[in-house]
Amino acid sequence: MADATQLAVEQEYFDHAAKCRERSRATLIAAPANTAGPNASAAEIKRKIDELLAKLSGPDEAVAIGRFDTEFETLYVGKRRISDDDGEPLVINWQAPAAAPFYRATFDEPIGVLRKRDFRTEKNRVLDFDETVFADLAGRVAELTSNEHDGINDTVLRDLDEDRTGEMRDIVQTIHASQYHLIRQPLDRLLIVQGGPGTGKSVVALHRVSWLLFNEESLAPSDVLVIGPNPTFTKYISSVLPGLGDHDVHHRDIQSLGPQRSDGREEDRETAELKGYEGMAGLLERALRLRIRELPDGTRLEIVPGLALHAAGVNQAVSAAVDAASYNSGRQRFRAWVEQAARNATQRPEALTATIFDNAVERVWPALTRCIEIKPAHSTTYTLTARDEAGHSVQQSATVEVH
Repeated sequence: MADATQLAVEQEYFDHAAKCRERSRATLIAAPANTAGPNASAAEIKRKIDELLAKLSGPDEAVAIGRFDTEFETLYVGKRRISDDDGEPLVINWQAPAAAPFYRATFDEPIGVLRKRDFRTEKNRVLDFDETVFADLAGRVAELTSNEHDGINDTVLRDLDEDRTGEMRDIVQTIHASQYHLIRQPLDRLLIVQGGPGTGKSVVALHRVSWLLFNEESLAPSDVLVIGPNPTFTKYISSVLPGLGDHDVHHRDIQSLGPQRSDGREEDRETAELKGYEGMAGLLERALRLRIRELPDGTRLEIVPGLALHAAGVNQAVSAAVDAASYNSGRQRFRAWVEQAARNATQRPEALTATIFDNAVERVWPALTRCIEIKPAHSTTYTLTARDEAGHSVQQSATVEVH
């Protein structure tokens, strides 16, 4: 447990830094009201200000995660840089080169660091800190375990003991020397991080992204794509980079990048060859188009009671959309026509909802979600059955020669 007097000194510093941070926030928030000039210029200024505000820590977030002392200075390290009213740094960003000694110093290579403190905080209140005096540590190195030798200290162990939530937390406070070495590798090389479950591979990779975005001027957040193995994992890690101030990085799961190999049943050779037959595209196209139902002459497509569209107009819109690049794009074009025609035909267009239009379109141009069952009807004739979510089906047969 840290000395109460030292805790009070650290708390005073934390409070001062927090006040300076909030003064900066207030200045940024007030800036758009003081901006004059063309609308385009004012909008650009506001966009820049919003970016700066997004990079500030929250009002209740601890200003620093730790500090280190050298012979010449004491530096506090946090997620964001905080300066006083004269522009002098009170807290340096963990990604900055000046913060490297906080992570890299070890008992055998202290690189000029005399003392290091890892703060334990509740919001911006300093509860305690772990202190490492490197000269003392070097004198007791024979007593250390191998894990301690590699830089895993009480801060890391305490972090591992904390309850897990549905989101992955950043690990800025608990990065140790070997992880920091990986994070700082140059941009122009392929880096492969291997390890068992729970060894920190994902968090190291995410913090490497954040470090590169801070230190590489040529790299923008929109240039980065983080790929997860599935949607659940991707959601789990998606809060780490925004928590580090990087808000525009793309997160995707691998399944969303393109078609995936089917894990379904194995098919016989004849069926597999049929699916690769060049005439299958035409067969599928005809089966899909048979699902589009033109209205009989003299009928109407009811949108809501008291509002309906004449069959002639509906069928003409279908004919105009049926040659679209795909079944779904044609359906979207037809839906847009139905929506516009219905809104033009009523005095209360605001009462028409998206669900109303979807239901109306479904009766003419249903959304198909899957095509199944390709099977031989006889030696060279195959039947394809397409089904929608409601279970409705349509069959299309074709005679093909498969070699």
